[in-house]
Amino acid sequence: MEATGYVLAPGNTRKRIRIHGATRKEARAKLTEKIAARNAASLCRLRTAAWPRT
Repeated sequence: MEATGYVLAPGNTRKRIRIHGATRKEARAKLTEKIAARNAASLCRLRTAAWPRT
């Protein structure tokens, strides 16, 4: 089975990703984890880039 979704990419764009699993439920769980990890990393980069430098 396959699950697809979008993650945040550099340049404030979205990137489509595909995740495979043995069952639909497994693929969806893997996709949810991957999206959360990628989006958290992207938001972290955005926050540190906007941090005022002194």
